[in-house]
Amino acid sequence: MGRLTRGVISMSVVVMLTACSGDTMEQLETHVRQAGVKVLTAYKQRERLVPQLLDAADWTMSSEQEVMNEVSVAYRQSQLRLSNEASLVDPQEVREALFPQAALSSALAELLITTERYPQLRADPYFQSLVTQLQSAESNIADQQLQYQQHLEQYNDYIGAFPNWITAKILGYEKQPLFLEVWDASY
Repeated sequence: MGRLTRGVISMSVVVMLTACSGDTMEQLETHVRQAGVKVLTAYKQRERLVPQLLDAADWTMSSEQEVMNEVSVAYRQSQLRLSNEASLVDPQEVREALFPQAALSSALAELLITTERYPQLRADPYFQSLVTQLQSAESNIADQQLQYQQHLEQYNDYIGAFPNWITAKILGYEKQPLFLEVWDASY
């Protein structure tokens, strides 16, 4: 075989590998985006509860304005900044969206701890229902973050393996920071 023939065969193999792994990379990136949408949905569910929780606690906790204000500010800042699925694989956009979410989680935790000083509030069935819904939303957020993390790990492992990393470079796919790395960096 001549050099030209070997070159053509080599190029054919590279093109076939690129085509096959490129589809898989696109599919894995789609899974990452879908998992990210579920995280955003979980955040939105929690955000829907915050004004109701503040209203329910306001009449009893008027002397705890500092805590109430912290939750209000964190809530306003947490309004989701990720506007589309494409931003779910942009590490900077994810980081910018996670910082206010972390602040809201912290403020809500402080609010719930503070409500322990108000037995009449803790006994209110409406407030208890909101707390239960909030705890469920927080649990859902943690579950969806875990799923997102797992999809990111699978995606990163795939595009980091040989020969997939060659195809990834050619097609412009890049490893993404893991969710927990982005979360830690946002603090």
